[in-house]
Amino acid sequence: MLHARELPNPLRMLMPVLLLVLIFPLQAWAGFQAQLFADSHDRIKQLLDSEDSARLHGLNIQYRDDLVRLYRQREYRPIWYAAHGPRPLLISLVAYLRRAQAEGLAMAQFQQALEAYRQPPANALQLAQQELIFSDRFLRYIQQVGNGRFVPRQMDDEWFIYPDSFDRVAVLEQILELGMDMDRVLARMPPPHSGYRKLREQLARYRELAAWGGWPSLEAGETLKAGDWDLRVPVLRERLRISGDLHDDEDAGTSALFDEGLSGALLRFQERHGLQVDGRLGPNTRAALNVPVADRINQILINMERWRWLPRYAEGKYLLVNMAGFELEVYERHQAVMTMRVIIGKDYRQTPVFTSWLDSLVVNPYWYVPPTVLKKDLLPRLKRDPGHLHKMGMKLFSSLEGRGTEVDPASVDWQQIDFARFPYVIRQDPGPDNALGAYKFHMPNTYGIYFHDTPHQSLFQRRVRTFSSGCIRLEDPLGLAEYLLKGDARGQRQRLEAIQATGKTRYYKLDRQVPVYLVYWTAWVDQNGTLHFRNDIYDRDTRLLEAVREDEQSERLARYQN
Repeated sequence: MLHARELPNPLRMLMPVLLLVLIFPLQAWAGFQAQLFADSHDRIKQLLDSEDSARLHGLNIQYRDDLVRLYRQREYRPIWYAAHGPRPLLISLVAYLRRAQAEGLAMAQFQQALEAYRQPPANALQLAQQELIFSDRFLRYIQQVGNGRFVPRQMDDEWFIYPDSFDRVAVLEQILELGMDMDRVLARMPPPHSGYRKLREQLARYRELAAWGGWPSLEAGETLKAGDWDLRVPVLRERLRISGDLHDDEDAGTSALFDEGLSGALLRFQERHGLQVDGRLGPNTRAALNVPVADRINQILINMERWRWLPRYAEGKYLLVNMAGFELEVYERHQAVMTMRVIIGKDYRQTPVFTSWLDSLVVNPYWYVPPTVLKKDLLPRLKRDPGHLHKMGMKLFSSLEGRGTEVDPASVDWQQIDFARFPYVIRQDPGPDNALGAYKFHMPNTYGIYFHDTPHQSLFQRRVRTFSSGCIRLEDPLGLAEYLLKGDARGQRQRLEAIQATGKTRYYKLDRQVPVYLVYWTAWVDQNGTLHFRNDIYDRDTRLLEAVREDEQSERLARYQN
């Protein structure tokens, strides 16, 4: 007998479909009557016209309006059934619904359709009910896998990027009317980005780890380092072996010696979890090691969801900032060509998720104090210390953008000044203490966010870099300026450095706008295939995790009540 891997390629590709056909109780269709199929038209119409529109007699229909539009155009003819029984379209749909969990979706959302598939209809009403179940779950699947299970702003108040919209009904109509291949259409619905595909692969891997029991926990104790002997060392070695951080050639078996191989494995673990990379087993590293595999799976799931909230295509050159990873990457044709550390907004002044484009940059910029900083930082400070402006090299002006009359700060009664009626503009001139450093990169947006340099370069050595008032501070602004002006004689590094040294302000308009994406990922896979996790610094994972659990429970509860 031939095994599946010995079959010719075409037969091997058809194996899943053949198995589904065999699983389906075909004998139950032997008595399927054409009249039952014909009578289902009226039953479909009756169900869609039902006053119980929300639940449609226990069918848990989510897209009733879409179904009304779809079936009305078809004069209520069935889609998934023909007079002789189920159509091939249904077999393809069921195959994808069975794999919904691999895409990070909840099987509870599709279980009713899978159960209906195993129970052929005995009458026209049951056929009509199953028709609507299958159509609704088709629409639900393409919506969830293509655009996400949830509305982004309902899950994250600071998320202002939206996925490309598409007409769910039109997708199914194209399959039916244009004869488009169902498998090909469904295969193209998930995000096309490699970052999503890599997370999907890691989801399968971590679920396999969970099925084998996950990894052991480490007991508390003194910090361990290379050269130490401790009974926790074999447990640490097993923990790192399971997660793939300890390589085979570094594995010393059950030895209690903390050797160099184990230290190297711990360094890799620390690096991909955003920890202090010192090769020591301290409290923070132990806490990260003890996060259960189930929690890491959930972290992967919600970040796959965030990928579904992004536009489907980013072509050519673009910049991507992952705030949770404190990193900016410059991409060309989806390959990172430049990487640098960034500083993002403080916890109480969070940097939002949005998309824009860089259109210009400034060397030796002026800094005009924004309203948030004025209200929450500077004005209270001036009430305590009226000389603070002079100390910081700032000037006070009587009109917008500092083009009016300069005002002596000592002449102002700061105790009487109120933010709501603040009559001045505060400006900091270019110089070594300027808050924007030597470079500012402008991108149009309504949030007052831009990229800039900083005089506080030492902060880039911190692992957690939430120090700004919302803007993005760059580790290597000169490198980014040189890259953006590549091919322009004005952008040569030596010329930029010379201009910077003069202290004079110089503006550059980019010949071509460069798209920018500010995102928030607490789990991602880098270009080397390494899976990274980060702490949820802005507490944006919590609401999404709760929504995932509630969504699964509500679907199960609705079916139970019906």
